[in-house]
Amino acid sequence: MVAEDTALETIYYKGTMGFAPNPLATVVNFSLLLNYEDNSVSGTVKINVGTDKKSYTGKVSGKVYSTGLNGFLRVLSLQGNIPSDDKLTPLEFPFEANMALKADWSGEGGFSFQGQHEENVPVKGSIFNEKATIVKNNIFQLSALSQNDSGATDGSNLYCKITKINNGFLRAGSSPVNEYVHLPIPPGASTKAPKTPTWFLETEKGKDASFEITISCPDNPEYPVKSITIKESDVIGWAAEHFEKRVNQIYQKGDNGIIGFAQKGPEGYIYTITAGILNPRLHGNLATI
Repeated sequence: MVAEDTALETIYYKGTMGFAPNPLATVVNFSLLLNYEDNSVSGTVKINVGTDKKSYTGKVSGKVYSTGLNGFLRVLSLQGNIPSDDKLTPLEFPFEANMALKADWSGEGGFSFQGQHEENVPVKGSIFNEKATIVKNNIFQLSALSQNDSGATDGSNLYCKITKINNGFLRAGSSPVNEYVHLPIPPGASTKAPKTPTWFLETEKGKDASFEITISCPDNPEYPVKSITIKESDVIGWAAEHFEKRVNQIYQKGDNGIIGFAQKGPEGYIYTITAGILNPRLHGNLATI
């Protein structure tokens, strides 16, 4: 699900791959259409071969995948057969490329063409919609913390782990995924508030984005591990209630209490999971971090 006028099913991605300042380098100029409906990529490339001062232009296609490795948020793969510039002998040269891209759509990549294989070359580009304006994506935000109530079990030693994200790409600045992240507790009177683990999901239009998260205490095997799936469509429904009538979602009761609370923010919807609660209630229980 995506807020109106903030994301598109298709975006245009234009830029270059290669060491452009080097006159002998091979530089790939690309103009691509990314379709988030099926994660497909299509478009054209213009390959400028610096050693023989020739240019080759042709069509390519491929896929875009989400990732969370080494600060990169998405990976593009491209393939195509690029025709020669000799009309008398119309040959086609195989072309393959890959790009690992950050939140600002810059990154690094590699390509193979005419027997030349390049790796770790810079990629620079921007995304646009059909009106040539920069695209602003909807953000579905998830945060997690512990209230560390007196009497709650292991309130100061709880951890979360994002085990899966669906229908979106994590934005730069998100907390780690697929690893334990300690849940911060409210600070003391003279203690600075700790940073709250937060994940920012750039959602795909027409698809219901979601997080899958577990809450556990790795040091206490008796603590009941709780797995929770948070769908953006559910958060939108919960946040639609007037604030005074809005209730918590209770995921675990008693001295292992876990709740969730939905809000609408300036870039999209926000959901906060709070663990370490003693006897959670439908109203109240919200931590102040």
